[in-house]
Amino acid sequence: MNANMLLDAIGEARSDFVGAARPAKNKKKVWTRIVAAAACICLCVCLTVPALAAANVQSVYEVLYAVSPSAAQRLKPVNLACEDKGIRMEVVSALVEGDQAELLVSIRDLTGSRIDRTADLFDSYTINTPFGMNGTCRKTDYDEQTGEVFFLIELTSMDGKKIDGKKVTFSVREILYSKSRYDCLIELPPEQSELRPVSEREDVVGGEWGFDDWDLTGAERIVPGGTETELVPGASLTGWRMEDGLLHVQIRYKNVHTTDNHGELYLLGGDGTKVDPLYGVYTRDGDDSLCDAVFDATAMDGRALRGSFTIGGGLVQGRWQVTIPLE
Repeated sequence: MNANMLLDAIGEARSDFVGAARPAKNKKKVWTRIVAAAACICLCVCLTVPALAAANVQSVYEVLYAVSPSAAQRLKPVNLACEDKGIRMEVVSALVEGDQAELLVSIRDLTGSRIDRTADLFDSYTINTPFGMNGTCRKTDYDEQTGEVFFLIELTSMDGKKIDGKKVTFSVREILYSKSRYDCLIELPPEQSELRPVSEREDVVGGEWGFDDWDLTGAERIVPGGTETELVPGASLTGWRMEDGLLHVQIRYKNVHTTDNHGELYLLGGDGTKVDPLYGVYTRDGDDSLCDAVFDATAMDGRALRGSFTIGGGLVQGRWQVTIPLE
């Protein structure tokens, strides 16, 4: 039985429930129909969901996981490796001690050289467990000979109980690769841009350096729209302004949803001293991200404005998923 047939059965059962409003003399017959319908539905669920989940039907698994993570993980078959888009993800090792676990996963390209030392999961991974946990995933190593990049998954049970005998499902949707690093001197053009206060109505991504809890009261940003100067592929200078003892510089990072282009600005002195911005404001502009960095103008004496940028090269989207027994 598929999902549509199951819904049809539920729909028919509900029409039977309406019959419960009939006179009392029919109660016995009505209750018989209700019990039979309910039993039929329960049987359908019992037969359908485990079969689909065991067959690794992702939509059924996600629905069941939302209702009962413990049941979903029990039904999830162990799968220590998977392939999609010519890329293989495989569990290398697992260590379980009490309420903690460490899982090492490798990713490599079976058809080319898309996976390199810059490979990144682009924050597209999920960790599903049948217990409350704190979990992290970080890149640990790259093997030049095999072309494999390794990621370490660290789990800790929130209630302190042992997790031996349970399962964890690790999923990845996107892999970013061939990223490039640039460091360059930034020369400001003669023309200055306009400033305007940051308002709550703007699509503000965030702020840092001096603004607690993203409270951007009093923050100002460059008004884009003038001539842009490309600094490196994927990043350009949108504008700048010196006002009230502050230097405002805005950078546009292009196509951030598929490249993860990002960077940082700083002032560097001849003696190697580095001065970071007082604060920064990030806003969206379509598929691009605008970053406004604000410096104390007095810190510019004897220092040059520089930028360090990370620019994405390619992105592959797919579905990679492994289910690992914690034992």
